Amino acid sequence: MFQPLLQAFIHAVSGDIKESALAARLPDLGGDGMSTFCSADQRADVNYRNAIFNAFFNCFHRDLGVRMSDKKRELKREYKLNHRPMGVYQIRNIVNDKVLIGASLNLPGIFNRHKIQLKMGNHPSVRLQAEWNEFGADSFAFEILDEITPKEGRDHREELAFLEELWLEKSQPYGDRGYNKRKKGREEMLRLIAQKRAGE
Repeated sequence: MFQPLLQAFIHAVSGDIKESALAARLPDLGGDGMSTFCSADQRADVNYRNAIFNAFFNCFHRDLGVRMSDKKRELKREYKLNHRPMGVYQIRNIVNDKVLIGASLNLPGIFNRHKIQLKMGNHPSVRLQAEWNEFGADSFAFEILDEITPKEGRDHREELAFLEELWLEKSQPYGDRGYNKRKKGREEMLRLIAQKRAGE
């Protein structure tokens, strides 16, 4: 398939270009298996030969084309490789098995953020910070509970929120069992808003 196209290209270009750019660079197309060499004059203009050869190669590649399905498959592969892991995680106290459960679109990033906050002593969870200070960093494990496979063009936040609720319901990391605070329900939120407005 390659040689007929190459031969057609050779016949289409001028003699000087054909001899200097193709005969000097490519195997003989006559089938004898021997490489064709050019004179010293023909080898002088290396940049010109390379430009002609590259032009032919690009033209040949364009003519061959790449199927859209192959392009999409490659884009998806790159997306998965470049996309950071996302999912539900927990910070577990290995001394007493208390946990803090959360979800993030960037698991390595959220782990790093928690560690910095705990080391600096300003973590949002006062109880987690207190026990980190008491037991030390080696007494805590940062673990992935559930991971989502990224899909191109999809917003995963709703799926993450759903998974987080499932794990909170399963683990109940509240009070003596963990560091999470119960999320306020709709009715409680409305009650608090009403109380705040009444006090104004």
